[in-house]
Amino acid sequence: MPASDGPVLTFGDQRYAIQDLPDTAKAAIQNLQWADAQIRHHEEALRVSTYARQAMVQELTTILATVPALP
Repeated sequence: MPASDGPVLTFGDQRYAIQDLPDTAKAAIQNLQWADAQIRHHEEALRVSTYARQAMVQELTTILATVPALP
């Protein structure tokens, strides 16, 4: 039976001792962790951009309130 003293990967409904996985599986895990970090980074950048856009829309709304619209 494989050792389970170290970190464990739960994938689907199975558990695996990471130390017993082949190097290709360990590399895949690292790649997935990197991809997850990139997704979190881009989600945060999107939230910041969305907030900035909302602020610019509000600013433009305030400015245009003082400008007469075309007939």
